Amino acid sequence: MDQIGYTAHIAGALAGLLVGLYLLRNLEVKSHERALFWGALVVSVILFGTGIAWNVFYPSHWQLV
Repeated sequence: MDQIGYTAHIAGALAGLLVGLYLLRNLEVKSHERALFWGALVVSVILFGTGIAWNVFYPSHWQLV
């Protein structure tokens, strides 16, 4: 049986990329990098907010049957 959570690894890599795009410092910012910064910030806030809301409003999802 395969015990590796591929979905969790992919989601973690995506989260790391998005957070890194707006958290790490860029000394020479170009116009397309500014758009990428705001895009990453908006997408990560939406995804993190959705995950938090899912856990708050649908806690029965994590209960074992």
